[in-house]
Amino acid sequence: MTKEQITKSLVNLALIGCQRLNKQYQQYSKEIEEFTDHELFELISQHPTIHLKRISAIVKLIQRGYLLKEIFDT
Repeated sequence: MTKEQITKSLVNLALIGCQRLNKQYQQYSKEIEEFTDHELFELISQHPTIHLKRISAIVKLIQRGYLLKEIFDT
C-alpha cells in the first residue's frame, strides 16, 4: 500500500466513524426528548463523562435553560 492509499483509507474510516457517532447521537437525542429534568439529571449521574448519552442529556438541559454550573453542581 502506498502512503496515499493509507491516507485515503484512514480518512474513509474517520468519516465512517463520524457518521456512526452522529447517528447514535441522533438516536439518543430522540430517546431523551420526553425525559423530565429530574430524569436527565439522573442519567447524567449514571454515565461516565464521555458517554454520548450523558452528553445528549447535558445538551438537552442547556436547551431547557440550565447553565453548566447548575448541571454539574447537582
